[in-house]
Amino acid sequence: MAGEIKLNSVNFASESGGTITLNNGTIGSGVVFPAGHILKVKTAITDTLTTINTSGMQDVTGLSVDITPKLGNAILIFFSFRFSNSTSSNNGVQILRTNEGQSDVLDLGGSTVTNLGNVSGVSFMDTSFTYYDLPDTDQLINYKVQVQRGAGTLYINDRAVNGNERNGSIIVMEIAI
Repeated sequence: MAGEIKLNSVNFASESGGTITLNNGTIGSGVVFPAGHILKVKTAITDTLTTINTSGMQDVTGLSVDITPKLGNAILIFFSFRFSNSTSSNNGVQILRTNEGQSDVLDLGGSTVTNLGNVSGVSFMDTSFTYYDLPDTDQLINYKVQVQRGAGTLYINDRAVNGNERNGSIIVMEIAI
C-alpha cells in the first residue's frame, strides 16, 4: 500500500512498493541527527600503481576524496593499500587535509619519519590506518594519502616485481557530533 510520511502535517517522504522516496531527494538542512550517526560516506578505490623515486611526500594516485561536512561534525578516515620497496628503506605515510587553500598534515604517528615500515625486493606489506578528524568547517575538504621513501623505489598497490596487485582505498565518513 502506497502512502505519505508526514511530520507535523508536512509530507516529507512517500512510500511505494516498500521504497521510501524523500521529497526533493533531500532532507532539509534543519534536521538534526543524534551524535554518532554516519551522515555521509565518500570513497575512492584504485588499482593504479604509484611509483615513488624521489624524496619527500608524494601523492598516491587515486587515493583522494572530497567531502563537505556540517560545521562541528567529525570525519573518520580509513585508508589501506599494498606497498613494497626495491630496497629496505624507511618509508612514511601521511594524510594531507586541504581546506580553503590551507593544507595540514594529519599525524599518523611519525608520518614524516618511518611509520610505514620496511620491506624490500619481492616482499610486500598490506597496511591500513584510521584517523579521527575534527576539521571545524562546513567548507569543502580534500583528504589525500601521501607517501615517502627513504631510499630505492617505493611501489604502492603492487610489489616491486609486479604480479601482486591490490586495490588501495580511502573511505571518509562524516559523523554527527
